[in-house]
Amino acid sequence: MNTWIHIKSLTKKGYLPPTLFESTLTGSGITDEDYRHAQTVWNYFNLKNMGEYHDFFVKCDVLQLADVFENYASIIMAWIVCTSSRHPELHGKAV
Repeated sequence: MNTWIHIKSLTKKGYLPPTLFESTLTGSGITDEDYRHAQTVWNYFNLKNMGEYHDFFVKCDVLQLADVFENYASIIMAWIVCTSSRHPELHGKAV
């Protein structure tokens, strides 16, 4: 959703109609499948308004990004251990 929503829309009870999910970037609306998926998430987690949906969406994004960083750190640490065991002269050097 690329359009601005008035702050009062975040506290209104209920889910927004699909006409409000229009991308200013592409000029197209939300697909029926995406809208149904969003409604399924809304109902499954018993969300009350768009503010709760927004917060849930942001938490999911942050958790996924944190997972990416954790995996990246694990890969880099494994590479450092592997490299330092094959090249002991690099031990203690900044990588």
